[in-house]
Amino acid sequence: IGITALQHDLSVFDVFTTVMAGATLVLPDNEERRDPAHWADLIEREGVTFWNSVPAFVQMLVDYLEGFGPDAPRMIKSLRKIVMSGDWIPTNLPDRIWALNSSTDVISAGGPTETTVWDICYPLDQVDPAWKSIPYGRPMTNARYYILNDQMEERPDWVTGEMYIGGEGVAKGFWADPDRTAERFINLPSTGERIYRSGDLGRVLPSGVIEIQGRADHQVKVRGFRIELGEVESALKKSELVKDAVVDTIGDTSADRRLVAYVVPSVKVEDDLEEPAPTQTAKSSAVEKAALPSFDKGFRGWLEGVTAWLPWFISSYRLGVISDPVERMEFKFKQLGVRTFEEGASSIDLNPPKSVRTPDTYMRRQSYRSFSDGVVPIDELATVLGSLHQLELEEVPFPKTLYASAGGLYPVQAYVYVQEGRVEGVAGGTYYYHPQEDRLVSLTEGARLEKGLFTPNNYSVFDESAFAIILVADLDAIQPLYGSLARDFCLIEAGYMSQLLMESVNRTGIGLCPIGGIKFNQVRELFDVGEKHIAVHCLFGGMLSPGQRTRFAVIDEAMGASAQGQLDVRAAVRSHLADQLPEYMVPAVVMVLDELPLTPNGKVNRKALPKPEGTGDRPAVSRRSGPLDTEEQEVADIVSSVLNVADLDLETDLFRYGMTSMQVIMISNQLERNLGFRPRINDFYREPTVSALVQAYRKVKPASAGADDEKMRALLEQVKSMSPEEAKAMLKEHGAA
Repeated sequence: IGITALQHDLSVFDVFTTVMAGATLVLPDNEERRDPAHWADLIEREGVTFWNSVPAFVQMLVDYLEGFGPDAPRMIKSLRKIVMSGDWIPTNLPDRIWALNSSTDVISAGGPTETTVWDICYPLDQVDPAWKSIPYGRPMTNARYYILNDQMEERPDWVTGEMYIGGEGVAKGFWADPDRTAERFINLPSTGERIYRSGDLGRVLPSGVIEIQGRADHQVKVRGFRIELGEVESALKKSELVKDAVVDTIGDTSADRRLVAYVVPSVKVEDDLEEPAPTQTAKSSAVEKAALPSFDKGFRGWLEGVTAWLPWFISSYRLGVISDPVERMEFKFKQLGVRTFEEGASSIDLNPPKSVRTPDTYMRRQSYRSFSDGVVPIDELATVLGSLHQLELEEVPFPKTLYASAGGLYPVQAYVYVQEGRVEGVAGGTYYYHPQEDRLVSLTEGARLEKGLFTPNNYSVFDESAFAIILVADLDAIQPLYGSLARDFCLIEAGYMSQLLMESVNRTGIGLCPIGGIKFNQVRELFDVGEKHIAVHCLFGGMLSPGQRTRFAVIDEAMGASAQGQLDVRAAVRSHLADQLPEYMVPAVVMVLDELPLTPNGKVNRKALPKPEGTGDRPAVSRRSGPLDTEEQEVADIVSSVLNVADLDLETDLFRYGMTSMQVIMISNQLERNLGFRPRINDFYREPTVSALVQAYRKVKPASAGADDEKMRALLEQVKSMSPEEAKAMLKEHGAA
């Protein structure tokens, strides 16, 4: 069975050895590839005989099977061999496997990728209770191991040294990296044999068995993946938000091990506030002095669009811009944008008609950062988009709109993203609004945008929204006439269009929230556009709850300032790393420090780094208040017990609490055992919140279960008071035999 992802070297054995042996490779369905329930089903259904994976996957399977009691051995009776490699094997895992299937051979294998998957193994027949770890093993045929000191001399038995590997499996080197190749692939001085320097520490026992002792560098194993901590640190330091950073691991066992990043945010540079802002094309000395954003590196996707959030977000940490939501609200109330003059300054009173100054007039145009879960009627969405309609007039050679456009070119196009099930009669996906024909042209049906495309302070707004309107400039439609001014004119046009959209919702129950930038490069294909299309603005929309239009949204913002719109450097750092690194290299926990602890020699003191409280980052605030309903309490209790977190927020990403892939399975198993409900694992990963689990649970839980239980209890009480003849008569009356 092919459990291992194709980017992991263990899949080389799954694919090529299976074909060479004439065997069948069983592959899990993509949507269920992380679900041990699916693995167990495939093993039983297809008669799988060979399993090859990292220990964590075996542990996930065993955790799942142990919940089935006597039925478990039947489910994996076909498994003849289980080979585990790529990470430490828990010493109790082999016995747990044999408890399920005593005839299964369990083999510990290993070896760096650079020496072709495996070059050492240790078949297990028992586990000595005195063992602290499973032995690494003995070299396989055509492989040789050397335990050497710094002078490249062999270490005696029991003495730890660095492990070097020789033999037929040693690779030629690293692709297009001669320096690293020269560092790692060397010749053994005593014989001239070409060997690979693994970086692993080990020792040889008198029996010839090798024990692995750890690493000689800062390379670690997480979920079976080898990770250079320095590579993650380097990616962190590329972020303009990060002044300094170090990465380490937490977790007592290999199954629990995960990465934690310690980040020192960039310092504020108060002295540079009054200097002119540098442009993209001509960086002033202020850029170097203040280390302002560099447009040729960093968040490539987030640099799309002049209103993209990154420069503002950076300034909140580097240039003294206020990020605390309460302080921001206090600043708003100062209204510093209106000039003040000395009393008696010469002026002329203007007296416009009071009819244009009614509160209702002003209430028609405001932003909303929260929406109800109501479905948007298609005719109301049509009303909003219709404000951008292009009308052909007989006396005018070109179409006209209600807004101005340079040269009448209208290069800014409106695209719509619809959340599944949130707009009446419109499937989830991406659409182009055709301004002349007043219709939505489907581009990618079923497309899903992730909230990570937007700024962290807008995550909750995106989650609640029903749709998004993305204004995209086609530079090919304007540059031939306006050259370098094209982008500026597109930005002005996007402003005109946004104002019309904001005013048009007054005739509907819809609210809009202009949020600015989007990482458009990451989703360009979903909108079927070319490289000359650039996102210039974005608005979220959804239905408003009763009463929202009758008060200023800014009042709601003030009342909930401490709980809404809060910028989170942790989320921004994770989002940055997700752009730079594979998913398995993104730290599960990010801790923000004022400074890194140092040794007297000025090096980072890793031993002094603080350990995260509990199991991970805790959310600063909760979006929910009040008592939980029955389903919420049932699910929250299970999740809390697994994660060992008492105050779960229903809407917070559970990975922020440090949830591991193993705990995903543990939660799924507990839900199935206690509530008879097992979430789809891929759905769990896509929406890892208690709230999403509750919604999925409610879909499968019979709505009338509670009422039926009450009826059954009442019926039993009634039967207790009946004679046998009366009970038989009642059963006959209801058609029972």
